[in-house]
Amino acid sequence: MCAATWLAPGSGSPPAKVYWCTYATAWTNVKSTYQLTVIQAEKTKLTEMLETCPS
Repeated sequence: MCAATWLAPGSGSPPAKVYWCTYATAWTNVKSTYQLTVIQAEKTKLTEMLETCPS
């Protein structure tokens, strides 16, 4: 797989947790900007990933 390939959070995520906050924030910004839907698996993983963000 190409390093530039983005996987939906429900089906994959960056292996290094240090990138989870950045990845999940960018993903949710795109979803929000374009008013895209979020499936349950995606929401579950995004919630887990966003919990790694500093307060």
